[in-house]
Amino acid sequence: QTILHGHEATVTALAFSPDGRWLTSAANDHSIRLWAIAPAAVAPTTPTSATIPSDSPVDSVTGCIIGRVGAELTVWDAQQGYAPHSLPGTERIFHAGFLARGAGFVTVEMATNGIPTHAEIRRLPDGAVQTRRKLRPAPEGLPPEAQLGHHYQAVSPDGQWLAVSQAIDRKSPLYVYALGTGKFVVGLPEPGFEIMCGLHSSPDGHWLVRLDCASGENSIAIYDTGNWRQVQEIRFHSAGLDLMGSAIDPTSRFIATGGPNESSLRVWDLLTGRLTAQCSGGALGWHPVWSRDGRTLTATQDGSFWVWSMIVFRELAAFPVEWNNMRFPLGFTADGRALVALTWEGRVKAWSPRTLAEIDRLP
Repeated sequence: QTILHGHEATVTALAFSPDGRWLTSAANDHSIRLWAIAPAAVAPTTPTSATIPSDSPVDSVTGCIIGRVGAELTVWDAQQGYAPHSLPGTERIFHAGFLARGAGFVTVEMATNGIPTHAEIRRLPDGAVQTRRKLRPAPEGLPPEAQLGHHYQAVSPDGQWLAVSQAIDRKSPLYVYALGTGKFVVGLPEPGFEIMCGLHSSPDGHWLVRLDCASGENSIAIYDTGNWRQVQEIRFHSAGLDLMGSAIDPTSRFIATGGPNESSLRVWDLLTGRLTAQCSGGALGWHPVWSRDGRTLTATQDGSFWVWSMIVFRELAAFPVEWNNMRFPLGFTADGRALVALTWEGRVKAWSPRTLAEIDRLP
């Protein structure tokens, strides 16, 4: 018997490949995963599947990538050719975000009923725990019989606060803790939408941004982290799930949102709430990625990278990429010269936006 760890919500569908070497699973955490299963002629091995449990998996200073292989958090070290380093005992520990200036990253330990119990500051690139804080008091309102389901975490780059949300019975309460002490700070209002789609700290730590949707209605709520008051809410209607991917630009002024539908890639002004741009055509916004200077935005569509200028708001280039065995683009390398993505087996691959070519050798 083998237990496959990875999904963060109820599994709804399973299918084996005809040769029995692969298993595909789908779940209510909005993910489809491909598992490598050992053939009968070979001694059984533990199946592995590389996944990215965070909306911001690439550190802008070190270039390290945080993901998960099987049940364990894994760090891909950019300085060692993206060699993977697994972190044992992290089955219920989740990546919350990176700290500024390459100071490390923050993880959250969750109990089986979804209550966050501990926060850890970890070192890059080895993931060693530098500080561990108990989160107390635990927020009220989670039933004892609740199960660990889909959740989101965000942390301020200066390490001042940690935000955690847990999906329970179509509700997603959001709690904020002081990272330095572990003390509970505030519970933010539940907006009343069925699906929570994302949670971000702006790069300057001034904003906490929450994304929710339900039946074609979409909400982007912006909170001032100085007083934890909601200062802006962007609402819009769409035909599909157009908030399934999102990313804040390096200046903390704009947020790109999108989903698996054509023309779903939009750019919003966080200060005014106005729609700044909508990238028409076939580009999807499932996982938008900003360049380091904020001048370009990358998205995917039908096996291609699409690169858009955020200066003149037009398409710059599109080039084909084989996605059958790969995650979406995750982010740029520390020098900003290449886009990186992760295969299901846990290998990092990179492309140059300037030459539109795959880079064979990584630093």
